[in-house]
Amino acid sequence: LTPASGSISSYRPRLSGRDRAMETSPAEFIDELVHRLEALPDDSSAREKMLNLSDSQDSFLSLDDGSLASTLPAIAARFAQCWPEDMALSSPGAIKLVGHARTHDKQLQKMSDKLVPKKVAERAFWRHYFSRVHALLVEAAPSPGDQLACHIDGLPKPRTAEERRFQPAAELQASGYIPR
Repeated sequence: LTPASGSISSYRPRLSGRDRAMETSPAEFIDELVHRLEALPDDSSAREKMLNLSDSQDSFLSLDDGSLASTLPAIAARFAQCWPEDMALSSPGAIKLVGHARTHDKQLQKMSDKLVPKKVAERAFWRHYFSRVHALLVEAAPSPGDQLACHIDGLPKPRTAEERRFQPAAELQASGYIPR
């Protein structure tokens, strides 16, 4: 239980572990990807694998299914939640991310011209590509959010109300701040 400011009236229940791992907003997630890509050395193996992504149309036609970098389901779920299908590419972070990718991989524009809009929408094109980039970044150096998502995915699922020995309290039964 986490009181926001120490008073019972400002009590907020904790998010479940899975929700905490996924609470990154799309804008924060995009900014995280931009920062991680900018910090990646040009001579790294992850950068080389990213350049190889544009050799195949498969990288742009579907999301990463785990075959690229042995992506754990938690990582794929985090990506899907943080980059929803309907997310617009007009945000400053998304524009910077796509620009960074195009700067480092000249083949992306050719692949975009070949596939968009004939086989895939532009929004899906970039979402599919960056799902694979994210998988490679996680393989190289997982972020704290990625680590938390993997850790939480390994925990047992919460019990249903019927399986619990005691029902959860309807409200906080203490007043004031509770020290840890």
